[in-house]
Amino acid sequence: MNITPIECENGHVTLFSPCRIKNCGAGPKLAKEAKRAANAKYAANRGSSGSINSKALPVVIDTITFQSTGEGALYLWRKDQERRGEITGVVTQHPIAIRGLYNKRVAMYNADLSYIRDNWRHYEDFKGRKMAVFSLKYRMLEAQGIKIDIITADMVPQEWRDLAVEIRRSGLDYFTCGK
Repeated sequence: MNITPIECENGHVTLFSPCRIKNCGAGPKLAKEAKRAANAKYAANRGSSGSINSKALPVVIDTITFQSTGEGALYLWRKDQERRGEITGVVTQHPIAIRGLYNKRVAMYNADLSYIRDNWRHYEDFKGRKMAVFSLKYRMLEAQGIKIDIITADMVPQEWRDLAVEIRRSGLDYFTCGK
């Protein structure tokens, strides 16, 4: 995939790939703040020895910081499907209440992505590896009748994974087309 940086009339630099990108008008200041937040979040994941708890590197797309390039690629893929009309209502970090005895809320779970297809809300979580806390919350949500689809890197089309890696490496602002 060939990605060429372009500069819009207001000086906002974006990546251009036909039919996917346009100038959203958010401006470079907002994107710089999002990048600063991503860097701070990345630094917070370092242990006292300087090692990183996860190999995942954050990426900023639409001023949203994703914990990994894989999660960013999933978002790009779903936004493209939304643009084509296959799905609607793409939401990141969708909160879901985990309920216990007497329908009392015992915990919250944030699905990485949710969208509506065929009048049903679908929840997705991108996983490089399964963690113990996720497994417990996943089982609790299943008991409530809420299905979370686990997405791995090989399920996301290669072109979107490549684009997310290119965005992270380039450090340029990237905005998807709005409806």
